Amino acid sequence: MKPDAVRRSLKFLCLLGFAFVSACAGDGKPASDGALQTRQEPQPLSQPILANRTPAPSTEPEIQAPAPAAVIGWMRDDLSRTFGNATLVRHDLGAEIWQYRTDACVLFLFLYPKDGNLQVSHLDVRGTTDAGACLKAVIKARNGHITG
Repeated sequence: MKPDAVRRSLKFLCLLGFAFVSACAGDGKPASDGALQTRQEPQPLSQPILANRTPAPSTEPEIQAPAPAAVIGWMRDDLSRTFGNATLVRHDLGAEIWQYRTDACVLFLFLYPKDGNLQVSHLDVRGTTDAGACLKAVIKARNGHITG
């Protein structure tokens, strides 16, 4: 085969391939003038429909805890009833320091003698700056809930 014949055959195959690809690109419907459409306009994207859903209710009940200032003046029985047994109790010169340790924080309650009873006169928390959240964490731990 002559080089000119090979070139003509290659040109013919290229044009045939181009015509095939162009025909596949259209939707195959004739245009208003009768020619095949070779280009399709992009369709706008539809907007997703979002369902109105309410959040699932929390399976964990809200922990009710006293305000940190309200604990001042409590006696041992009040503490045990609300917070359970302390992790550590330290006796020091007539005073007691009760420690409650959780994954979230450590609560210290300082009990000093007053009117013949030991009463909370001060509290301190470590691991957080929110004493109210720490009191809730201690109550959670007492009730067997996961803390943290």
